[in-house]
Amino acid sequence: MHTEIDQIKKMTGWSSAIPEKRSLLSGQIDIWYTHLTRDWEQALLNQYKALCSEEEKVQQNRFFRKEDQQNYLVSRGLLRWALAQYLENITSKDIFFYKGIYGKPFIGNFMDTALQFSLSHTKDLVVLAVILEQNIGVDIEPLERDIDIFNIAESFFSPLEYKELCSLSPEQLKPAFVKIWTLKEAYLKACGTGLTTPLDQFCFSFPKNEIKISFKHSDKNEPYLWQFYNLNFAHEHLLSLAVKNNHNKAYRISACEAIPMSCFRKVNLSDFNNFSTDHIN
Repeated sequence: MHTEIDQIKKMTGWSSAIPEKRSLLSGQIDIWYTHLTRDWEQALLNQYKALCSEEEKVQQNRFFRKEDQQNYLVSRGLLRWALAQYLENITSKDIFFYKGIYGKPFIGNFMDTALQFSLSHTKDLVVLAVILEQNIGVDIEPLERDIDIFNIAESFFSPLEYKELCSLSPEQLKPAFVKIWTLKEAYLKACGTGLTTPLDQFCFSFPKNEIKISFKHSDKNEPYLWQFYNLNFAHEHLLSLAVKNNHNKAYRISACEAIPMSCFRKVNLSDFNNFSTDHIN
């Protein structure tokens, strides 16, 4: 009897070959993602658990529901398997992570490594963004989630963001809210400060379809150092990227869908109805 993953391996575009070591160029962002709702084989889950550190295994056991334990294993499997493709002379299992003062994770095997990453997940997707040198944050959210938009926006967004949302039609409202929310989350992840930075201390605006950030206390921040990307992703999701760009250059974004340690395929991001494709590779 063929499993779902066996069937995926036979589909056009999927490769079950072991990926070669990847070279990440300056000016490039790689995105890796996997669907958490697949019918995961126990043998694969066992492989993911074998990659985990003792600390990660303890963290997995803290989840009460079996589904959450499984999703955690898949997320760690994707993280370790994908990152190992960029690191020389190190296996997925041997990657060591340490956390910054506010909990942002970094690769600890090489203190001078230029590789930076950020991880995000929903109930059905996990996404990893990888870049050289620059601080990066990624966030992904479903467009059809049930949320109290006005209450959240009035409580946590800047006054200008709230005013903008109030001016929108019902059809525009939810996508606009999710866009701002994911951009804020991505920015905080790139900064590494998490919610110690209040969400109303910075504001997003969209002049001429560009993404601009401004700060309540502008003397401590430099908006021109930041670049943001917002993508329709994996159907019915919105993904945002934040990059602290000291060189003021645009990035090329590539994506791969993967079943870690089994198979993967390159994804054309324009297939997800991203109409602006100048940053898509």
